[in-house]
Amino acid sequence: MSVKLPVAACLCAALDIDAHELQDAARGLPVRIEEIDGEVEVNGLPITISRAIGSGVPALADRLITLWRLESGRDSVQIIDCCGWTLASRLHRAASQVVQWRTTAGGELLWSTTDLSRAEMAAPMPTAPLVSACTWTTPIHGRVESRLFVQVTGRCNRDASPALDLMVGRLAGDGWHWQRSSPLVAHAERGAVQVQLMASPSPYRPGKPMDERSSVVLIESRPLGGVHR
Repeated sequence: MSVKLPVAACLCAALDIDAHELQDAARGLPVRIEEIDGEVEVNGLPITISRAIGSGVPALADRLITLWRLESGRDSVQIIDCCGWTLASRLHRAASQVVQWRTTAGGELLWSTTDLSRAEMAAPMPTAPLVSACTWTTPIHGRVESRLFVQVTGRCNRDASPALDLMVGRLAGDGWHWQRSSPLVAHAERGAVQVQLMASPSPYRPGKPMDERSSVVLIESRPLGGVHR
């Protein structure tokens, strides 16, 4: 079973900032920049996504983070690792910006912009069942070309692999067909609805609740015209 989900779009949320920022930062680096075709929306907001590919991706990410810290202050940039990607985010000019990158597949960086001053649509819930062993965030929803998606993140009171086992068991009990592509990644489908699950250990943070031992990201997608519950 092959399940393709708009992971990049759900991870990206950004502000309406100079569209030449990525090209300027990439000057002189061995990367190729392209705009991702197709209409993309997150929480009802249209987004333009650009991608940089090549061995210069780590240097490009360093340049962008340095620029953000100069513009917004060193402590304004938050950096986390999630699901094989590194994400950097900041709040700037009453909006937010995120860039994500990975060194696998030859090096890839995603950069997106949107105007966050527009009102958000009410967030739908995924139809896939959510286990009570995790505390779930408010959904992020959107559209990538002809598919709708909704994403939630669970903070779970067990280690990453057992947390994923629990989710897979719940899906199987509800009639979803599933497969596990790695110890921390699983895919499932039921009819035209597709789900991707990605688990990761929670990083240590002083003051973090003891029951936050892992995180599970659930991304559900369906064809345009399907309705999320």
